[in-house]
Amino acid sequence: MAIRIVAPEFAHSSEVMIAIKNQLERYHTKYNAPDPTGPSLPEVYQKLAGAERLIWHTQPWHIYLDDYDYPDGWPAWALRLPHSSWPYEDGSEYLAVQTGWMWVGQLPTRATEQPTP
Repeated sequence: MAIRIVAPEFAHSSEVMIAIKNQLERYHTKYNAPDPTGPSLPEVYQKLAGAERLIWHTQPWHIYLDDYDYPDGWPAWALRLPHSSWPYEDGSEYLAVQTGWMWVGQLPTRATEQPTP
């Protein structure tokens, strides 16, 4: 199980994810690489019942823009934020723009893992 809390898009992008069988390792690997430059879990979420039982990892939150939506170039607001450009297989591009952070809380999956206080 993983809980993903997203800022600033909490209502649209936050979710609870349940993994079974082969998906379990996929989620654990996908959300197990925290960004050391990111902020810690906001205090309002730390105070929620059961939050202390989870291992929380901070990761950047990106939105993706397609070049066909911006024929005159990427919007200025997107270029002011951390971003990177990537090619599609067909040669078109998309822009990954970091608009915030997400915090992923997971139950420990191995006996050696412990939640962080």
